[in-house]
Order: sequence, then C-alpha cells, then structure tokens
Amino acid sequence: FGGDGVSGSSAASLTVTVAQVATTATLTTSNAATVYGNPVTLSVEVAPASAPGTVTILDGATTLGTCTLSAGRCDLTTATLTAGSHILTASYPGDANRTASTSAAVAQSVARATTATTPTHAAMVSAGCSRHLPSKVRAFIDFLKTRLGHPDAG
Repeated sequence: FGGDGVSGSSAASLTVTVAQVATTATLTTSNAATVYGNPVTLSVEVAPASAPGTVTILDGATTLGTCTLSAGRCDLTTATLTAGSHILTASYPGDANRTASTSAAVAQSVARATTATTPTHAAMVSAGCSRHLPSKVRAFIDFLKTRLGHPDAG
C-alpha cells in the first residue's frame, strides 16, 4: 500500500514455519529363524510412501547394508548373518522435509548349519555292515572276495 495522503505506507511481515513430515520405519524379516548360510530378506517400509532416500539396516551397532527406497519400500537380502541371536533395526535418516526414524527391533535367530555324513559302501563293508547293502551289491562283493582270495570269502 503506497499510502493515500492520510495514512503512510506500511508492510506487515509474516513468518511461515513449515514443519517436517514425521516418518515411521518398519522392518520385517522373511524368516525369523533360519540356518547359517541361508538367505534372509529384510524388508523396510517408510511411511509416508513418498519418502525418498536410503535406509541403513543394522545388527546392533553393525551395519548389515543399505537399500534405496522406491515408493517407500526396499529390501536387503543377506546370507552372512552369523549363527546366534541378532537384534535388527532399520534407520531412515530423513531429509529437509521429513524426520528421521528408526524401526522397532526385530529378533533374528540363526542356527548353526549341520552336516550329515553318509557312510560310503566301502566304509560299510570294512565296518562289517555289508548286510545293509542292496543284494546285488552284496553278491558282487562276495564274488570279488572269492575271486581275489579274500580270507572272508565264503
């Protein structure tokens, strides 16, 4: 307003503060109880879905990896978790328009891998277990024993 001869000109100032949008991070696991060496997919969702950027997935204070959000979601697949119990979280750093957020902790259990040994036929024969072999295999072993003059040939 430039004034009208009676009143002078004045300008009021107005300060507008725009608050950051609050975000919420959620972490889920594809298999809360797995075996060492098996892959586990960790899925993160950040709301609102328009949140851009990268999420860091942590095992305690150790970074497992990062994933890039697309429509508020991202996945990280890993097979490197050691045997034992793990407490995992997802951390979204926020930006100028959105607050940072950390997911609730998710428990992940990883069992030790087991190895099974199956005795070979030769090991079974030397252990005196040939009776557990198929009949044709037993007959062949008996043939070889007789042919080679083995003391157990019968």
